[in-house]
Amino acid sequence: MVVYFRSFFKCVCIDLPLLKTFEIIALKFYINKADIILLAIYRPGSAPICSLFFQELVSVLEHASILATYILLAGDFNVHMERHDDLHTISLLDIFNMFQLVDRVSEPSHEWAVV
Repeated sequence: MVVYFRSFFKCVCIDLPLLKTFEIIALKFYINKADIILLAIYRPGSAPICSLFFQELVSVLEHASILATYILLAGDFNVHMERHDDLHTISLLDIFNMFQLVDRVSEPSHEWAVV
C-alpha cells in the first residue's frame, strides 16, 4: 500500500497497534490550520470477513477521532457495498454512520467478469 502527497504538506505518521484483519497506513496532516488524519486501509479479499475486522476498524476510528478534527478514510475494504441486504455491508455502513463518515463512491469500483 502506498500514499503519495506533496512535499510541502506537514505530515506525521501515526503509530497504531498491529492489526490482524487489515493493513493500514495512518498519517496526520496539517493543512490550513486543520488537522486531518488519512487512514489508508487494505483488507485482503482472500480472507473471510469476520467480526474482528469491524472491531479493529472501530478501534482505529476511535483512536483517530481523538487525534484530529477530520478523518479521511480510503482504501479497499473488499466489502460488496452494492449488496444492500448483506450483513457485512450493513455493519460497515453502521460504523460509517457512527463516526459521521460519508461514502463518496457512488458506483462499483470493479467489474465482474462473466464466464
